[in-house]
Amino acid sequence: MKGGSALLKRQLILITLLVGTVALVLVSINISRLTGVLISRARGQAETVTLQVATAVEAALVAAPDLPPKSALNESQVTRAFSEAIVKRGAPITSLIVESDANEPLLQVPKDAALQPLPSFEAFSKASFPSQLKQIVFGDEDVYEYTRALEYRGQIFGRVRLGVSLRTMRGELMQALLINFLIALAAIAAATFIAISSARLISAPLRAITTSIEQIARGDAPLAAGVIETTTRRTDIENVADRIEQIGKQIAGDRSELREARGRLQQILTSLQERLLLVSSDGRVMLASPGVERLLGAEQNAEGRALDEILGASHPLAQLTRRALSERETSSRVTLPASNGKQNTAPLVASVQPISDRGETVGALVLLHDRESVAKLESQLDYSQRLVDFARITSGIAHEVKNPLNAIVIHLELLRSKLEKYSPAVTEVRPQLEILTGELQRLERVVQTFLDFTRPPRIQVRPLDVNQILVETLALSAPEAETRGASIRRAFSPDLPRIAG
Repeated sequence: MKGGSALLKRQLILITLLVGTVALVLVSINISRLTGVLISRARGQAETVTLQVATAVEAALVAAPDLPPKSALNESQVTRAFSEAIVKRGAPITSLIVESDANEPLLQVPKDAALQPLPSFEAFSKASFPSQLKQIVFGDEDVYEYTRALEYRGQIFGRVRLGVSLRTMRGELMQALLINFLIALAAIAAATFIAISSARLISAPLRAITTSIEQIARGDAPLAAGVIETTTRRTDIENVADRIEQIGKQIAGDRSELREARGRLQQILTSLQERLLLVSSDGRVMLASPGVERLLGAEQNAEGRALDEILGASHPLAQLTRRALSERETSSRVTLPASNGKQNTAPLVASVQPISDRGETVGALVLLHDRESVAKLESQLDYSQRLVDFARITSGIAHEVKNPLNAIVIHLELLRSKLEKYSPAVTEVRPQLEILTGELQRLERVVQTFLDFTRPPRIQVRPLDVNQILVETLALSAPEAETRGASIRRAFSPDLPRIAG
């Protein structure tokens, strides 16, 4: 079921991305064309207006040839009325200025129109589509300037400057963007619905096949071809279903043999104490114990690599393994040099045992251990044995010394009591008797220490009051707390149970 679900998701994502990409491209093309149309329309309007204004200005100058251009334009009511009508008509023309070559305004509609130069509309109309779209939708400049030179009697004496607004373009473009966006969303939603429906139809046979494969992997009986037929048409997956059924029966027949082989291998691995390598019939390491790479001087993991690649074809262990695989030769306790060719100060000891199955050599088992580790273990065992012997001897000596000491102490006490009873001079020898008694007790404590050392430690546990322990601890730490200016507040619970300690 996981395979079919993954296929469904991939197909859904792929179709959605494809439709989304196509929709995005179409929307971009549509918006690009619309932007070009809007700019071309505004440019055409500006060009027509400037031509009409130039004609009107020329007519005003011809009508009053004796007046200066500014006075002639002010006297021409037709030119001013025409200019005001153009501006009042609205977008995209927002202002009209007629000025001389010396930048002197001859005609200004409206009268408060800005005289400073604005960004060129010609340059804007020739810019790239992304720049135009960015400027129309997000730009800071709302008004651009379209300019046309004025001629009178074959000479250029001034220019017409039109303010062209982008607000109308922005409104039309935003409306078109919204419509195209909604159409694209509808197309993506429809494509997603179609993708889900078609993916379920396509993935149905794959889900049935996946279920059959999972049953084979668990060791269950494979899904019969007839069951798969009920999921989809027989002609769609007939060959695949039949083949899976055959493979499932074959695997089910070999599974018991694989379990037996795995059990034998597990028994071998659990019985070994040394580090080992399990080599396949083609000389590749199938299994390696932790630390084998360090013993062999290999820098990488040994599993999956050929033994000749790890050690080199001329290495003694590689030669022993090849002989074990080809000639079934068993080698035991063979000393090996270091992997770099130098004599190893702690030589490795290897044993190679071929592994056979049904009369054929299927691999080899290589056992490895280093002499240094064995020597350390033997040294530790010897040292432990010496400690045991020393403890036994010490215990015997302590017992032999303690018995005479006990006799001496007893007779010394008898001597003291007799002297006190029969000898009036006992006061003169009492200090010497006390010294003898003290030294004997000290010697007895030394002997007892030896005996305690040789015996297993005995932990004497008694009930302890937790509150009492806390009180004693606070008593010890109170001077230091007072020195540091810290105050200790006690909040003990009287119901705490006693603990063993």
